[in-house]
Amino acid sequence: VSGGAKITRSRVVTFQNSVFRFNYGPGMWFDESTYDIDLSGNETRSNTGHGISLEISATATVVNNIIESNPGGQGIKVNNTSNVQIWNNTFVGNGRSINIVQDPRRYGDGSPGKDPRYPNDPTMTWLLGPVTVANNVIANQAPGNCLLCVEDYIVALEWAKRIGGLSALRARADANSAVIDRWIARTPWAHH
Repeated sequence: VSGGAKITRSRVVTFQNSVFRFNYGPGMWFDESTYDIDLSGNETRSNTGHGISLEISATATVVNNIIESNPGGQGIKVNNTSNVQIWNNTFVGNGRSINIVQDPRRYGDGSPGKDPRYPNDPTMTWLLGPVTVANNVIANQAPGNCLLCVEDYIVALEWAKRIGGLSALRARADANSAVIDRWIARTPWAHH
């Protein structure tokens, strides 16, 4: 679901002093090789997805925005996007406030999203970083979530392969569950 606005395969995109509210999905979503994104003075509130999503893109400045009450997603999710500045924003009541992620996709590896107008674009690597996060206000986040989450899916996938893949992961999960089941069985006040 594309939400309030989804911009793909574009250059020099600016949203200033705009409101993205009550969308089914993200408020603003920049995806598929969008380059040079400037978001300032905007409000993204009460969307069912992320307030702002930057995905497989490059060079974004997210400054002086209010990103509030996007409980079904993150305030901002930066996924495989390089050269990102996130500062002087207010994050209130989001699922996670700031989520920074690298996954296995790379520009030119056959994954969809490459801009055919720029077949060998050196600015578009789909590699995360650098990402600067500074001087933001974060409040009233959903319980149990990190304020600033940094995830490297590649390391997790490589580890899963090393231990034996999906069947090994399921066996570990079953073993962990069995430990909890044994504890519950011997603890009178604990129940499933």
